[in-house]
Amino acid sequence: MRPAWLYYRVTLFNNDVRDMIINLAQPDKPNHYRKTNIDHVFTRGLESQVRWPMPLGFHGALGYTYLKAHDVKRDERLLGRPNHMANLGLSWSDGPGGKWWAMFYLKWIDCIPQLDKDDNLIYQKSYTLSRLSLGRRIFGRLDMTVGVENLLDSVDREFRVDQGRRFFIKVDLSSNTRKLW
Repeated sequence: MRPAWLYYRVTLFNNDVRDMIINLAQPDKPNHYRKTNIDHVFTRGLESQVRWPMPLGFHGALGYTYLKAHDVKRDERLLGRPNHMANLGLSWSDGPGGKWWAMFYLKWIDCIPQLDKDDNLIYQKSYTLSRLSLGRRIFGRLDMTVGVENLLDSVDREFRVDQGRRFFIKVDLSSNTRKLW
């Protein structure tokens, strides 16, 4: 039996997908992706998450995903999909029904198979993405969040040209319940 303060979830999945469209990086053309239709894909794996409260309104979270994605027609691993991903999060709020919240999030992504310009199999390097945000309930159900995507500016110009540091402002009309991840 789990303690009442601890939340965890484990999901096993097994999907049979027809006509899946994927985006593949084009190493010879910076800032370009190629859309490819895959006739038949099997995806199997596991997603897990653990969250727990900490003092002073903080919460911690850990997650892990294992993915085995297989292109049935080519009888090989599906391109553009990592086998492993892991994440770590730390959030804060000023209490139930509070007006302020903040979040820091790290996501590690394993190497990803891609094709080079001559259709040879190559692997994109593993990388880590980060996010920092601060939010406030403006009034009623209207929330505003400001933040930075890819705070640590993890960039591999050969593949992930769209993942440089970006600042954002987001306005949401939401329910009265706020979820931080």
